[in-house]
Amino acid sequence: MYCIAYMPGAYGNFIGWTLNWLQGHFSAEDRPFAGKSQLNSYFNNHNYTKFKNYRSTVKHACSDTVTGALVHPILKKEDSLVNEINLLLNHYDKVIYIHADINDFVWQINNKFVKTSKEGWIYHNSHLLNADKEAWQPYEKWSQREHLSFFIHQQNYIETRYDEIILLNKERVKTIPMYRIRDDFTNLVQETAKWLGLDIKQNVSQMQELYDDWADREIFKDRDNLISNLVDATINNDDLDMTNLSIVDESQIQRQLRIQGYEIKCYGLNEWPRTTQQLRKLIYKP
Repeated sequence: MYCIAYMPGAYGNFIGWTLNWLQGHFSAEDRPFAGKSQLNSYFNNHNYTKFKNYRSTVKHACSDTVTGALVHPILKKEDSLVNEINLLLNHYDKVIYIHADINDFVWQINNKFVKTSKEGWIYHNSHLLNADKEAWQPYEKWSQREHLSFFIHQQNYIETRYDEIILLNKERVKTIPMYRIRDDFTNLVQETAKWLGLDIKQNVSQMQELYDDWADREIFKDRDNLISNLVDATINNDDLDMTNLSIVDESQIQRQLRIQGYEIKCYGLNEWPRTTQQLRKLIYKP
């Protein structure tokens, strides 16, 4: 019996569904998405593993065990990832932990903002930001962006319990950084299924088709690299397009510029510049 622990926005439901799909519980043509969306992947009700496998807390996952249980291991500021995973290991033979790598953070944070309910701005650990999106409506966008640029990356680091990952039981815990879902999907799911002792029914070509359908819907999957390129272009006064960015993207551009010694003349900047050359005119070294 295994359990999937994952951070919000880190594809626990998708990997859980895929492991069932690999075993032939769904047909090769089935997909967990309800159609192409500009913003994310939505799960069909008849395939949505969260309805039967999701557990609201680690305690719930331990008291109501099911193969392939899905749970967010960190719900409170004081929670320890090692302790929560060890609790799961008392009731499950193996645990998968899916998390953002340090270079996946903009991707995951965007997912959290888009793919959760109104309580999902931070989802957990709302001591750093108000967890209710609606509470942000009175604030101007420039103010929201600046606040996010100071806090959201560090909050995500803390919530992921990034420093604890290396301490997890390596024999019974498989850690999956999100980039492997994007960059090495077919190898990853086969490797994971074999680690769990599952009987794989789908072939590599079918796995690749599933990946292609998933990747086509995930517009944020390359955002970390995009943001890095936009920051470099801004500093070097190269001209790159910056339309269709999310407020998370904008805030992380502001954060990375600050790390490199630049501030933005951001007061009242509710309309983000459309190009990096336009942004270049607004940055300065304090």
